[in-house]
Amino acid sequence: MTFDYMATLAGVIYSMGIVLHYFHVLTVFHLLDCEEDLNRGKVVWNSIIWPVTVLYFAWESLLGDEEDD
Repeated sequence: MTFDYMATLAGVIYSMGIVLHYFHVLTVFHLLDCEEDLNRGKVVWNSIIWPVTVLYFAWESLLGDEEDD
């Protein structure tokens, strides 16, 4: 059994993404002064699946409707 450096690196990068996404969302809520509206459970869940969230925002930004209200 050998040590898989690429899998370890991928795990470390993914974990760093979780932490950075979590701190980013906390920072946004802090700067908007709406920390009382923060649902930490939802923030943790979205931070765990951060690639899905990023891909969703990219998809909406590229192909979303351009309707003005």
